[in-house]
Amino acid sequence: MQSVRGILEHLETKLAKKASAKGVERLAISLTWPFTRKETDQIMQSIERLKVLLFMAFEKHHVQLSTEIDQEGDGCHSRQIEGCSSSGFRALEQSIELW
Repeated sequence: MQSVRGILEHLETKLAKKASAKGVERLAISLTWPFTRKETDQIMQSIERLKVLLFMAFEKHHVQLSTEIDQEGDGCHSRQIEGCSSSGFRALEQSIELW
């Protein structure tokens, strides 16, 4: 999650410079993109990599939760499913933070 935060803070810093400009300078800056092509490519690759990792973590969590529910059988009550879900979500958060 720190990686996502770092990328977003970098974007915010660059874009904030555009917002703080005044007058003619603001007009000139507003017509230009604040990132180089290389920076844009790197940012997009980083976001895509993080998106894939997040989806993989969600998929892993989904499989684990489905397995737990399946092992519980048809008698699994909604309260038990919520308990499985919250503990599974904590494990998911930890695995993402470790990455």
